[in-house]
Amino acid sequence: MAAPHQAVAAPHGNAGASSLALAVRELLALQGIAASEAQAHGVAKTLIRLAPPPEPRP
Repeated sequence: MAAPHQAVAAPHGNAGASSLALAVRELLALQGIAASEAQAHGVAKTLIRLAPPPEPRP
């Protein structure tokens, strides 16, 4: 996983949403919270949409 200051833009709008959704489900499961695949995918898409754009590299 890249550090936030080393983030690169996803080539497509929702690229990486599936792996992020899996991570969201795993984190929620660790907390004892059940989430459907659709719920986790919605959270992943929202996080991708709200993430700030990567800073340009010098």
